Amino acid sequence: TRYKKTVRLTSDDIASLELKDGPNFLTFSVTTSLQGTTKCICSVYLWDYTDKIIISDIDGTITRSDVFGHILPWVGKDWTQSNIAKLFTALEGNGYKFLYLSSRAIGQAS
Repeated sequence: TRYKKTVRLTSDDIASLELKDGPNFLTFSVTTSLQGTTKCICSVYLWDYTDKIIISDIDGTITRSDVFGHILPWVGKDWTQSNIAKLFTALEGNGYKFLYLSSRAIGQAS
């Protein structure tokens, strides 16, 4: 389905996507006369309204600081908060789902 000049979908538009539980893969595309078409593939997760969700920032929450959290992994240093993996594993074991936020550049993704 194609939607023009908007990133805000109506309830009917969302229903027409026929999302399934869990990850759903979508492609956004933008076409300009100068640069042609650029596509961005993403995952949209459909969770039940009763699911327990934790939204966590990465930089300064999982890492000990924003700046060093960006730089030190590049030189092989772990700059995460102590016991954060243990905490998040325990939360996941209690049925929580996670959504991570970051302002890191896409080029830093692995």
